[in-house]
Amino acid sequence: MIGGKYSLYGSIVGFFTGIIFLIISIFQYDIEETNLREVISVGILFGIPFSVVIGYVVGFVFGKFVK
Repeated sequence: MIGGKYSLYGSIVGFFTGIIFLIISIFQYDIEETNLREVISVGILFGIPFSVVIGYVVGFVFGKFVK
């Protein structure tokens, strides 16, 4: 696996962070500006993947410094 176990751990943390941000955004969206379908779709299509990538990179960098 590229990056090792720290990258995997970072990706898992990023996934759960994306889920938490999605749940928070569901409760805080403005009804006059958007609808719930748009909030959920943007959270799933953009929020979670970016959180996973950021977690992967952070885990990869952390793994380079630990070794």
